[in-house]
Amino acid sequence: MTVTKTITTSYGQRLGNSFKGIIGGIVLIIIGICLLWWNEKRTVYRSRALSTGRGAVVEGAYDTLNSADEGKLVHISGSAKTDSILKDEVFQVSANAFALRRSVQMYQWIEEKEEATKEKLGGSEETTITYTYRKEWSSFRADSSKFEEAGHDNPQMRFTSQEWFTRMATFGAHKLTDSQIHRIGGNAVLSVESIPQVKEAIDALKAADAKAAEAVKSGLEEAAKTQEGVTAQALAVQANKLENGLFGIPELKNYENGFYLGKDPANPEVGDLRISFSCIASPADVSIICQQLKDTFAPYATKTGNLDEMANGIVSADLMFTSAEKSNKLIAWILRFLGFILISAGIRKILDPLATLGAVVPFIGRIIGAGASFIANVLGAVISLVVIAVAWIFYRPVLGIILLVIGAGLIVLLVKKGGSKSNVA
Repeated sequence: MTVTKTITTSYGQRLGNSFKGIIGGIVLIIIGICLLWWNEKRTVYRSRALSTGRGAVVEGAYDTLNSADEGKLVHISGSAKTDSILKDEVFQVSANAFALRRSVQMYQWIEEKEEATKEKLGGSEETTITYTYRKEWSSFRADSSKFEEAGHDNPQMRFTSQEWFTRMATFGAHKLTDSQIHRIGGNAVLSVESIPQVKEAIDALKAADAKAAEAVKSGLEEAAKTQEGVTAQALAVQANKLENGLFGIPELKNYENGFYLGKDPANPEVGDLRISFSCIASPADVSIICQQLKDTFAPYATKTGNLDEMANGIVSADLMFTSAEKSNKLIAWILRFLGFILISAGIRKILDPLATLGAVVPFIGRIIGAGASFIANVLGAVISLVVIAVAWIFYRPVLGIILLVIGAGLIVLLVKKGGSKSNVA
């Protein structure tokens, strides 16, 4: 199911929009430069904190509280446990776990938008927008009120995904912090075998919905008394929509490992829900590098940042530090690339008016646009490298100066070679 519409933008509008985009381009360049500078600082500080941690870490005791380790950076591996029984009060599903998750998906309308732009002689631009509508399962409700075409209505999700965490977990003779509990990995699917365990909860929800629907009906009736043009038939239609759409609870069924709210899982209708459950079961093997603080832990402060590392499974301190260092480098390169993209995009926006001026003849406009993109990428790379180099000199003065000297030496060497060749000629 598709809907198509065409929008024509005049040459004057295009030119005005391109000049307005210059401000946005400047903003993008500033954001990109700030990101690159901050990233170099973050990378250096994190690297130094990890280096400090490598030299300070000691092997802590799992089964006992060693007073000699108080305040030190300790590495401990072992089994984390909890006695907590986490429970979803609505569906009456429970588990002895560090975390319990309810995952909800709704069958709904999804709108996809595709644009195709064609330049026309004289500088105007014709944009064809195609909206495609299809039904699919999704964990997030698509706001159908913003769809281009009416008639693809998604109801509100009667239930949503939710997560519960235990507040108490032991780690040998120690207690894990909330932050550490939230970082314990793993995911075990919970199988819900029968509907009776949730029947009472669903019946209570239906009663609450009926009460809410009745209140809405009463409110509409009062509105009908004071507003002209509200007929009894219109009132009945609106009340029926509210009762069945917003408040109605469809039939509940067992489905795979969870529940299905709807008529037929084999033929889903818009508004049907699939509900499943999973947990991070107790016990679980974990390894930590953190400051020992009495019978629990706290981030270990260094001059350039705090250390609070955690890994799933039995992992040595050396491997944990190595993994953290690799992660630090990976994040650094990702953010460097992102900074370059922002700066290049900003420069391209600043150059947009040139391409638009030449778009009176589409072929010329495309050539200028390609050239503008090339220049934007080159300037973006140069500015990014300069910012990174200056940041290195600021945050890594020794290494930065050495690299600067090497770079200057190479330039001088190339110039001399070029000069000697010209003399020979």
